[in-house]
Amino acid sequence: MWTPIATDADPHHEDSHHLGARLAQLNARIARLAIALNVDLDSDAQVQTLLQRPPEPSIERRQGTERRRTERTGSPDRRVSLKRTELRGLVVMRYALELHTIDVLGTTVALALMRSVALSLESEGFPIAASGQRRHLLALPGGL
Repeated sequence: MWTPIATDADPHHEDSHHLGARLAQLNARIARLAIALNVDLDSDAQVQTLLQRPPEPSIERRQGTERRRTERTGSPDRRVSLKRTELRGLVVMRYALELHTIDVLGTTVALALMRSVALSLESEGFPIAASGQRRHLLALPGGL
């Protein structure tokens, strides 16, 4: 679980705590989906492929008693498509949240917060690369 790096004396303490917690939740879900879908978010090519609008999941037409099945998730291809769509949306949401975090906290504090969240995720057993944060955080002064 991510813990805030700011102190109560910090004027951005409440903002950094809220934004950090939200980033930690997003990164954990992104990492889980990326691992399940075998998507390497450290690869620019795979990120670009993910961010391109995916084809709409096919609609399954069922007839007779098939329509009454309790399973609502559909075929394995449909489930994978839905998970890729969720991953795509979460990655876009994270980019927007990162920009908002920089606007609210300033670049230095926001980057320190993102580094802290990434290291926290790693301490929970996720590889940093799974959430796609490694390539961005390594480029920062001081790296990871």
